[in-house]
Formats: sequence, structure tokens, C-alpha cells
Amino acid sequence: MKIEISKEGNQASENLILEESRSEEPTSKEANLENLTSEEPLLKVLCLGISGGKLWAERTDARVAGLVDLYGESASAEQKVREGEREVGSGIAKESESSADNIGALALFADVSAALKAVQPDLVYMTIPPWAKTDMTAVRETIEAGYDLYLDKLRPGDWREAHTLLQWAEQSGRQIGIGEAYRFDGRIARVKQLIAEGGLGRLATVVWQCYRTPINAFWMKDFHHVMLEDLSYHHFGVMHYLFGLEQLGRLYAQSVRAEWAPEQPPCVVSIQAGGDEGGSDGGMLLQYYATWAAKGRSGSLLGHFRIEGSEGMIDFTDDGIIYVDQAGAVTELQPLAPSPYELRNGIINEYVCAVRENRMTTLDIRKVHPYLQFIRAALDSVERQQAVTIADSQLGMEGR
Repeated sequence: MKIEISKEGNQASENLILEESRSEEPTSKEANLENLTSEEPLLKVLCLGISGGKLWAERTDARVAGLVDLYGESASAEQKVREGEREVGSGIAKESESSADNIGALALFADVSAALKAVQPDLVYMTIPPWAKTDMTAVRETIEAGYDLYLDKLRPGDWREAHTLLQWAEQSGRQIGIGEAYRFDGRIARVKQLIAEGGLGRLATVVWQCYRTPINAFWMKDFHHVMLEDLSYHHFGVMHYLFGLEQLGRLYAQSVRAEWAPEQPPCVVSIQAGGDEGGSDGGMLLQYYATWAAKGRSGSLLGHFRIEGSEGMIDFTDDGIIYVDQAGAVTELQPLAPSPYELRNGIINEYVCAVRENRMTTLDIRKVHPYLQFIRAALDSVERQQAVTIADSQLGMEGR
């Protein structure tokens, strides 16, 4: 049975991530059979939230066995369009109207507990639409029922929830996967490889910039600081993957509203971060600037960055990856060989592999919490209007 879950256009930044993939998604069953032997049964997947279910359609080693429309996504999307907010795409209404047909014969459940008992899944996967926040009750029910939970992306209503999830994982011994798509980009994988091989030596400075033109999307209104809480999430996730954000001790952040984009929440972010002594200890320095109110040409969602170290420098742009070694030799680096699973499909593939290999996912909350804490500290700094110690930040930004 081919599974075609809701293909709603309201995925917003996630859909853009898919569009920016440099390699094509798998189109044949052969490409998806690499990790599946004839002896291995299909994994039974329970999807909490239907918007990401379509990402499972191309997998031949797993099947969606049940759905919980946790966030009322189809009705919410259609209502937004009827209210005249068509910024995310004219296809929302069309897809919403056909969502019931797309679900087809899949079991649709009203609550998580009933779904877990009926399906007894091998893998529980949660997707939160842009206008919603992570359902912490559903997370807790899943963990207390003895299941690991794998999220496509964390969308906390209060950033203290990241620490709560960490505590739940540690106390229960269950896994809580926190997805981030760009680490599964072949270009980022090439940068990671270079750093791991020592091509940059001891890292000294990181400059990261992202310029996006304004969009008037309804889901943006549900954020206090939309850039810092949404798109920057991916930037800091990649930084943590590349070099580990835990080595940064203090930061100073600003998040402001652009006067020419008055309908958006604060969407221009500036952050300076360094060691515990603000960089005087010889540790790494980070300068970060991202805007969703840029004028002129818009860059990619990932942005561009430059990392300098004791042995070399790397310049990552939309046009390519340039490496300069200590002797000054310039090399254009090519992305690693494309995988059939990149970006959001890469998140799912990592979760599937973790389940099949009976191991902890590389996206477990215990491994990625430092970049979530970095965001929390940045929000703390914005509110206090002063530098803060990252590890000590206790601010909770409650969603509206």
C-alpha cells in the first residue's frame, strides 16, 4: 500500500528545507533497500501529527500503521486559508480538503494512549506544524508507556521544556530524538569531515550570517522572536554538530523588529558568544547575524559561514565550499556523495537505523541539548539586555 499522507503547503520553513536539497529524493525502491534484508520485517510506525507522514511514503523498510491527528492540522490549515491568510501557499485549501482521502485505510486515533495500545509500534514519530507547539502531554504519555519518541523538530511553547525533556529522558531511560535537518546535507557532511580530520586545527572564530526577505506567514505570529526560535534553531543545530556549542560559555544576544516588516515578530538577530571570560581565555569566538527582513537578494535558509582555525579556514556559501590550508593553498571542496536520504528524510533514516541497530540515536536529547540551551540563553540575554552565562540561563519564554 502506498501511503500518501497530507501534503499540506503549510510546512513553511520545513518545506523550504526540502526544496533546497541539492540531491533528489529517492524515486525507486532499490534506493531504499540498502539497509533492509529479506529477513527484517517492516517497522510499524505510529505518527503523532499527520503533516510529516508523507515523508514515510518512499520507505520500503517501514510502514505507517497508525496516525494521531494530534494538532488538528487539516482543520487548522483550512481555517487559516478561509480567514484570508494565504501567505504560505495557495495549495493549502486544496490539500486540506483532500487530507481525509490521503489518509486512506490507515488507522486514525483520537488519543495517544489508545493508539499505542492498538498499534504497538516499533517507532513513534512526532511532527509539529509551524503554528503549533510540542504537545508535552503526548510526549509524557509515550515515554511513560515505555516507548522512545522521535521528533521531526522541537517547537517548545516554553523553552524550559527542553530541559524538561532532558530530565524525562534521563529519569525514564527512554530516548527522545530531536530532529534537525541540515546535518543530513552532503555539504555540511563534508565540512564535518574536514573538521574531524583536523583540517582546521584548533577552531578560533566562527562568523555565520543568514539573509532572508520578509514573509507574512500566519504561523510567525505564534513566536516571540521568530528568527531566533525557528530558523536559528537549524543554524545552531548545525553548529553543534560541526564543533560542539558546549565550548561557548557566555553570549550577548539582540532580537529586534524591522521597521519595514511591522507585521512580523522580532526577526533580526545578532549574537556574540565566546568562552567563559568573553573570549579572553583564548577560546572560540562566534559572531552570528540572521534576518528575516533582508532587502534585495535572499540567501539560502542555511545561510553562509566562515570558520577559521590554527591550521586553515573554510568558507561555506551558496556557491560552494572553499578551503584554505595553513600554507595558503586554496581548494574547492565537493559535497560528500549524496545519500538517498537527506535533510528531513535523513532524520527519519537516522531514527530507523537507530531502532534497527538497537542503539541510541545521534539526535537524542542528551546529545543535542547544548544547542537548545544556547537558544534558551540567547532569549534570556534578549530579555535581560545583558550578557549571560549559557549553562546557567533559566529563562522560560512562554508561547502565545
